[in-house]
Amino acid sequence: MNDMKSRRRSRNQRNHSSRSLTSMATTALAAYGAYKFTSWVWNKVTAETDESENHSASTHRGQTQSYMRQRRQQIAKCRKEVITTTSSFLNTLKLRVDSLTDVSQETKLLKQIRSGQVEEVSQQDLWDTIKVRSITRMLATAYAHTILALVLNVQIHLLGGKIFREKFQQEAEGDEADFVENEDDNKENYHQQVLVYTLEYFFDEGLNALVQDLQSKVEKYFEAYQVMNEDSRSVNVINLQEFDDAVSKVNSDFEQVSFIQYICDFDGKASKAGMEEVQFILDETLDILDSPDFEIAKEELLEKTMKGLHDEYTILFQGDGDEGSMPVVTIVTKLKKICTSFYKSPEERSEDTFVDLPMSAYPSKYLYFMDRMNSVRELGDFSFA
Repeated sequence: MNDMKSRRRSRNQRNHSSRSLTSMATTALAAYGAYKFTSWVWNKVTAETDESENHSASTHRGQTQSYMRQRRQQIAKCRKEVITTTSSFLNTLKLRVDSLTDVSQETKLLKQIRSGQVEEVSQQDLWDTIKVRSITRMLATAYAHTILALVLNVQIHLLGGKIFREKFQQEAEGDEADFVENEDDNKENYHQQVLVYTLEYFFDEGLNALVQDLQSKVEKYFEAYQVMNEDSRSVNVINLQEFDDAVSKVNSDFEQVSFIQYICDFDGKASKAGMEEVQFILDETLDILDSPDFEIAKEELLEKTMKGLHDEYTILFQGDGDEGSMPVVTIVTKLKKICTSFYKSPEERSEDTFVDLPMSAYPSKYLYFMDRMNSVRELGDFSFA
């Protein structure tokens, strides 16, 4: 354990400069996203009061609409907000992953070597660094996107359900006015604190650890596939099966890794700062992340995400209709483009005529897939409770 902490500490120090460049932006975006989310939750719940009053000023909402019906409606709203909120953080996600897998310095040195400005640097070493970071970027994007979407799915439903039940109970007891006037500020405040606390950790410490852990596995399983031979003249090749096998080994190793360590420091500053309400929500979050429901949703969403990723990089090996061998350098230099599919709306439309929205209406095809997974919906229901 001490060796692991020491290794993690040294890695953090090496990445201090890149992390410090984005920490302020990360904090600002996390705070803004949390504010937008908690405002949404509160407005969606309290808006039900106005709708009820417009229907009948003298009839209590509980007499016209059942608790379970209202609950289903609120869960449906939460599910839509998961997509919207995740989308709002995609630019931050891209910024962080790109900064942690940056190869601009190595690319610059390669250009200087070709122009004769630098001689003492090994092209082979530079290309090896570019290879490892490029593959790490691709896999880190897939894992980070999955983690972010699932965590927001949990916390949006958890906080939305908590407010909904408290609001419903107060209305049933006839204390709605006092609830709205006295509890609004406090509840929005600690809900924002929960979101900010989680997102700040994920985008800073969590992503840094995730990238470093993935990079060590990429180094191990792609070690045999160097871009250049020792003479720095001969270019090595790799075929789709070899690339697939190495990626599968990385993913297989990662199946044993708990995502919780990348999401939040659940034993950290919240409890020490006396934020009991925040710590209570974080404890509830941890219980859900430790549940079979989360594990099932994680496995199924990762499987679907990796299948989509496989389809993307398979195209890189198709030369003249044949999935044969390609220069490693060709594959490595094109991997970054694959990551864009996580950050942009797909052009294709869904063939499913029974869904509310076509695939092209989603921020990414991976969020489209997630929104239609029963295990993810069940996780949301479980979190909403």
